[in-house]
Formats: sequence, C-alpha cells, structure tokens
Amino acid sequence: MVTLLKHPRGLGIAYQPTAIGNYDCRDSRDDMLHGLLTLKLGTCVSLPVLFVAIGRRLRYPMHLAVANGHVICQWLNDDGTHANLEGSSAGGGSMQPDAYYHSWPHPLTPAHMASGHYLRPFTRAEELALFMDVRARCLSDNGRLPEAREAHDMARAVAPPWPPYDSNMSRLNVRERAQSAHSWLAGLPLFEAIDVRRN
Repeated sequence: MVTLLKHPRGLGIAYQPTAIGNYDCRDSRDDMLHGLLTLKLGTCVSLPVLFVAIGRRLRYPMHLAVANGHVICQWLNDDGTHANLEGSSAGGGSMQPDAYYHSWPHPLTPAHMASGHYLRPFTRAEELALFMDVRARCLSDNGRLPEAREAHDMARAVAPPWPPYDSNMSRLNVRERAQSAHSWLAGLPLFEAIDVRRN
C-alpha cells in the first residue's frame, strides 16, 4: 500500500525535503493531512495518518504510535503483539523492530519507556490529542497563541498528556510572556517613552 501511494504512477506522495531537521511549524501543510493531499508532500506526522486512514478503510488493524520525535504506523495482531510499519523513509514501506526505535531518530530513555506512551498503539482519543498538539504547535509558531492554548487544552482534555506535551506547553508559555511584554512596550505613549529615555 505504501509503495503504491508513493510510486509516481500511484499518488506520488513523498517526504517534504524542507522539513528534514526543521522544527519550524509555521506552514501547517508540512505536518497536516491537507498539505499531503494537495502538495503530495508530508512528514512523519502526516504520512502515517494517511496510511492508517486507508488501512482502516481496508479493515486492516492499523494504529498510530510514536517513537521519540517520530510517528509510525503499527499493525496490531490478535494476540496483542504489533509490527512497526515505517512509511516515512525513502522508497516504499519497511518494517522495523522496536529495538530500532530505541535509538532512532532520538534515543528512548528508561523514563520514556516508563511513561507507557511509546511504541504502542495509540487509542483514538490519543490520536486526536496528537493531532491537536500538532495543531497547537502550528498555531504557536504563527503567533496565534490564544488558539494554540485552546488546542493544547483540548489535547490534554481528551487524553493523558504525553511526554512532549510539557515541552510544547513550556514553549507556548515563553511565547505568551514575550508577546505580553512586547504588547506592553508597544502600548506605551510616545511621551512616556521620551521621559524614560531622559532619565
């Protein structure tokens, strides 16, 4: 399925080259499904969503899962075991063992694994929380901070927060403080600014 979707005679989708090593989320098309469907370019956030959506329509037991800094697909077997389906790399799809993701793309620490969020199928509520968290990052990077906080709050409301949630919230808090300070300075009347400079 992945090979067909990525083949030039299929849908012709590919990884967005400008997103490699780039954590700027201002262009939501890189990380959300609408960009993948219109530009035929996506990332490890949007590509697995398409694969899982199509797989589920075909009645495949597919789910989203996360490694440290990476989203993957998982095939859930009847006995509860799973297979990791990697579709974000070059070429077609591949299967990687859990051990592969313990060191790639970023190491999974014992604390990560103890959280219970990594390398296991997400529930539907956790998938929604992941989407809202990505939406919040896009909004935050575009300076739309009140909307970003709403999206973060929704993510937290529908599922227990996953480890990156705290760092994303911290980043939003810093931006809100900076925006508040900037707004305060920008709102000073000109004569007050002159008086301050005179002192």
